[in-house]
Amino acid sequence: MTIRKVKIKEAPIIARIAANCSPSMRPSVEGTYEYLARCFSNTFFVYEKDDEIIGFIVGFPNTAELGEFWIYQCGILNKWRGKGIGSELFTAIFDAVKAEGYKSIRSHYKFSNTHSANLHKKFGMEICGQDERGYFVEIIFNND
Repeated sequence: MTIRKVKIKEAPIIARIAANCSPSMRPSVEGTYEYLARCFSNTFFVYEKDDEIIGFIVGFPNTAELGEFWIYQCGILNKWRGKGIGSELFTAIFDAVKAEGYKSIRSHYKFSNTHSANLHKKFGMEICGQDERGYFVEIIFNND
């Protein structure tokens, strides 16, 4: 099993994994994952087992709030959930974000997605707001 940076050509595979995660994950428009792979390749990771991509995590800087990073999506194929893959992907992106000097990470998950809620809590993220679909969570850390 390997966690590595995504390749642009893998965007359609990521789109299929994201579709597999519906309705817990909001669908993205066509071309989103290719764009993210091109522009945010340092913080777009895939989880690969036996040459098959079975999960991913992607995030990007918040340009409106200096020092803040957003986790956009984390998706894992159904048959691989509950095996610690989400935790490994979160660790990879947390390590990358800290190494780049960000002061905080934010994310969003749907009210109904208890697995996502538990994963965010496991990494110390706390609820800091909500909208009509779900909770916003954040963790603030010291990178001094």
